[in-house]
Amino acid sequence: MSNKLLPSNNGILPNGLENMTLNQLINQEGVEIKKKDNITKIKKITPSQALTVEIRTYDEGITVSQSKIVIPEKKKDLHATAKKMKQEGKTQSEIADILGTTQPYISKMLKMKDK
Repeated sequence: MSNKLLPSNNGILPNGLENMTLNQLINQEGVEIKKKDNITKIKKITPSQALTVEIRTYDEGITVSQSKIVIPEKKKDLHATAKKMKQEGKTQSEIADILGTTQPYISKMLKMKDK
């Protein structure tokens, strides 16, 4: 399998990113890489967005998922998104990782009342 990211028709990744190899992405400034067991996460957070590529390896093959979250001026505006992710079964740590914040902040956000 090639280490080139596949183009996205729905614009999840910013223009040009889908043409990068994973090595090029990894070598960009501000990219964070975490590996635990069979999961490798490549994340880049900018003031306006959080981009994540997650690669899971199995004996039978791999899965690759990508996410892009636009970060509003006030992080508390992510409240509804965090609640939906929690309802989908994601842990607070997973939500924090995707949204580019911390687990304690997600815990606080999930306790907030709906607007």
